[in-house]
Amino acid sequence: MTQIIDQLPLPVPSRTDPTNFSVRADNFLGELPDFATQVNALATELTALGNTVETNKNTAVTAANNAQASAFAATGSANNAATSSGAALWVSGTTYSLGALVYSPITGRTYRRKIAGAGTTDPSADATNWIPIVLEISTQYPTIRPSLNLDFVNNKYLDPRITFTRSTIAKYYDGKTVHKAEENLLIRSEEFDNAAWTKSNTTITANTQVNPFGQSTSETVSETVANSQHFVFQNLGVVAGYVYSFSVYAKYSTRQHIQLILDNDPWDSSCYANFDLQNGVLGTVGSGVSALITAVGNGWYRCSITSVLPAGTSSSTCPFYILMANSSSMTYYGSYTGSTSNSVYIFGAQVEQRNFVGPYQATTTQPITNYQSTLVNASINQPRFDHDPVTKECKGLFIEYATTNLLTYSEDFGNAAWTKNASTVLGDFTIAPDGTKSADKLVETTATDLHYVSSSSQVFTSGVTYTFSVYVKASTRDVLQIVPPAGAFPVAFANFNLTTGTIGSQSGALSVSIIPAGNGWHRCSLTLSAISSTSSPVFFLLQPSDTSPRADAYTGDGYSGIYIWGAQLEANSASPSSYVATAGSTASRGYDNAVMTGADFSSWYNQEEGSVYSEFKIDQKPLTSYYNNRIWALNNPSGNSLYSYAEATTGKMYHDVVYNGSLISRLQSSNPWTLNSLYRNSAGFKTNDVSVSYNSSIDTDMSNNIPKDITYLQLGAQSSGVAPLRGHLRRFTYYPKKLTNQELQTLTAI
Repeated sequence: MTQIIDQLPLPVPSRTDPTNFSVRADNFLGELPDFATQVNALATELTALGNTVETNKNTAVTAANNAQASAFAATGSANNAATSSGAALWVSGTTYSLGALVYSPITGRTYRRKIAGAGTTDPSADATNWIPIVLEISTQYPTIRPSLNLDFVNNKYLDPRITFTRSTIAKYYDGKTVHKAEENLLIRSEEFDNAAWTKSNTTITANTQVNPFGQSTSETVSETVANSQHFVFQNLGVVAGYVYSFSVYAKYSTRQHIQLILDNDPWDSSCYANFDLQNGVLGTVGSGVSALITAVGNGWYRCSITSVLPAGTSSSTCPFYILMANSSSMTYYGSYTGSTSNSVYIFGAQVEQRNFVGPYQATTTQPITNYQSTLVNASINQPRFDHDPVTKECKGLFIEYATTNLLTYSEDFGNAAWTKNASTVLGDFTIAPDGTKSADKLVETTATDLHYVSSSSQVFTSGVTYTFSVYVKASTRDVLQIVPPAGAFPVAFANFNLTTGTIGSQSGALSVSIIPAGNGWHRCSLTLSAISSTSSPVFFLLQPSDTSPRADAYTGDGYSGIYIWGAQLEANSASPSSYVATAGSTASRGYDNAVMTGADFSSWYNQEEGSVYSEFKIDQKPLTSYYNNRIWALNNPSGNSLYSYAEATTGKMYHDVVYNGSLISRLQSSNPWTLNSLYRNSAGFKTNDVSVSYNSSIDTDMSNNIPKDITYLQLGAQSSGVAPLRGHLRRFTYYPKKLTNQELQTLTAI
């Protein structure tokens, strides 16, 4: 147990000590809110333990109930204390008015006068004239203990009596796996004129060139005439055994070469590399490093070296050098006679503790390391307890339908399967939502044209609904436009603002969405029904504004773009489902199936009567022509069942009873449901008494039978793979008794 219960203040307030009563009562009452919070938290822990450790379930539930009773008792004590603070000591023979409050010198309890008058019998023994003041607690919650309590949000655990299957891996956020996104251990990464950078035989002129991201903040480094080394450097603490990557953006001015160095203390003199900024190629590379030079547009190159620091060589002041070089073969820490006319442009220095160069992160006074939730794979037959990638809140048990990603190179936009128009793709440019360096950068050219990538031709079928989706992140452009092919679909488009995380101009789509994926990433989608059977590509366009019209041409600048990853095209889909990666062919994800049968089911289910409470969120719309989103179903193989579901056509939630193969009862919610909203649903049933509550509303049926041959529980579906929830089941609780309507409503109150 992790929850600590703090002791309430002692001594407790007492009527026998009126001098100290007020102070002690104030202290006692002041501590009760925290005490109640702690006790309730303890109750939650105990309940979770009961679900997790099946063999201790009864003990844990009892303890939780006791803890809650303690909370009520504490509240009662507080109430009595508060009431007693205005009560006087009862005095024999005194005349009291109707409603007067006194406390008994015998019991110390408080009593109210029922009839005006006087008497000589202590109020504790005079029920005719006095009534005791007690706190009546009526929570209107069920007093019966559930026989099955599945709390998927707090436990993140699958009861071993549930059989869970899925034929493939599937992606989700597990709430604990994170990866390093951006990191820069240097400070003043763009301010080489700042004192954080030591200069030797160089001069720095600030803000002289447009940097690779379009701002005029790059700086000019010029040589002096000294016969020496010409450099800038910054000291940084480094740890033995770790890999470090050092990078800088550089552009040719009048000096053709630069050299990057990891200092020979603690590294050695083999840890350097030369870079040719006119031709965009590597020069001499020391044996102690790996080096890269990558064109990023407009004459800029990102130059980098990577090396592991040998064991036993940690240092608190290791210099990271940027040197001017007089040739592509200049030796380590080379010296030569400089010229004031020789210079290079530099921008954005970065040091990272990892074995590759990650996305650039600007710094000022402090180094920065950003982490984000990782999109991970659940193995075959592994349930997914999914989490919000931003808040890390557990969403519950993830139940989806089967689907196929029809795009064959979902992460490789540089592949020939993707056509580039007035754009280029920089492959594996930054960290993707799955933690790998596999996200590309889509960069516009300087042409006045449409700037896009489009997929290989896809086969669309008239009347089928398709969903297009892709993960994107703002860089120097921050608007993505998704355009379905006009030949197969009605004219439609949607703009997505990746800075604000909002949808801009749109037209013609059935639905569009933008969902945060953490650290600036968003998953953008558009859904539309085909009107013609034809083959056409899918288009992802850059746009300068989120109000740009459909397929709007503009003049590019040659360096602006966005990060892009994880494209998906799904048929028979009214909204995007979880991502399915592809690499050369289509790929599929199986449906999630959670069922409890046999003795595992009959041990807690009562055929005569019962009640179900459930919490859930629906993330994905069903098609109106298809089955609806089932929340749970109590079934038998012959077709008799009781089940709750969300219906797409009417937008209402329903509870159906099927008896002897026929639908005999249907109760519904009073209000339509919406995606991604929390719903609480309770249903009580016995013969001639069926009631359902949705978020505290109530509907009843007092005239029908219920099936009494139920043999299994299906969670988040009607049956295996049929009418899946398409969302997250947070909780399922079963009571072996038909609860009152008030209890059902109380359970579902928001």
